[in-house]
Amino acid sequence: MKPTVFMAKHVLEKLTLAFPFAMELPPSVTIASVQITATTKRGTDAVPANTLLGMPSIQTTGDVYQRVQGGVAGASYLLLCVATLSNGNVLVRAGELPVIDFN
Repeated sequence: MKPTVFMAKHVLEKLTLAFPFAMELPPSVTIASVQITATTKRGTDAVPANTLLGMPSIQTTGDVYQRVQGGVAGASYLLLCVATLSNGNVLVRAGELPVIDFN
């Protein structure tokens, strides 16, 4: 499965990104926990984890939201969302977040 490519974000923007799991959750199974990591896919950023703003939010719909901020202009980040389900299964979603500046 290829990562979703999110719309490019300006270095000054703070946004909420969605990782959809709802379509794959069996009846009465929920997301018990989630972990999101950020790594640099393109470009250079010494601390890519700084693009993550706060903790991810698990929605009752079965989707996960993560706020993001900053980043290095010209860099692209790979955000990996690992969800552990109440039945013990683990699902993974990935998204690529390009960061731009207008200069």
